[in-house]
Amino acid sequence: MCIRDRELAAEIGSFILEKCSNNKLKVDLTSPQYTLFIEVREKDAYLFHRKEEGLGGLPVGCQGKVLVLVEGKKEDLTNIIKMYQRGTNTVVCSLKPLKNFDKTYLNFIELILNLQPKMLKEQHLIVLENQKNLIEEIRSYYLLTNSQAIVMSRDLFYWIEQRFPVTIPIFVPDLAEKPDFENVNKILKTIK
Repeated sequence: MCIRDRELAAEIGSFILEKCSNNKLKVDLTSPQYTLFIEVREKDAYLFHRKEEGLGGLPVGCQGKVLVLVEGKKEDLTNIIKMYQRGTNTVVCSLKPLKNFDKTYLNFIELILNLQPKMLKEQHLIVLENQKNLIEEIRSYYLLTNSQAIVMSRDLFYWIEQRFPVTIPIFVPDLAEKPDFENVNKILKTIK
């Protein structure tokens, strides 16, 4: 902590003690009963009383939106989380009817999608109905949702790569690195 931070902490502490003098508060820096955290950024200050581990990476939603194709595989969950860690919001596009998915998988998808605060009011789970024109329907939802890229698993990429327009960016996180299922399980346990 730099001198400026210590001075600010002392000023804020004095202010709190003065305003809460009826509560007979005491400062105990060795073993406090309560800790108030203050984060100052330029002209704003954020007060909080506990810290919780996040997903890691950039804040969700700071880097635009991607369309994530899912087929009910665990890799789909790691792909969504990887996109969150890179700061994107996601619109999940199911290539199969939801009745074909395991209920636990669907619950996990719903939990994960609730981690994107800017998109809670938007539709963020689409089910493709027209399996005959799958490529065109994916392209149409990509445009409709104003997505900046399409994200998919490695297996899906190998099937789709020759059929898709070159002008649309495609991300395949599990091509770059092995999916971290342990991390997915940890995150899912945290958000339940």
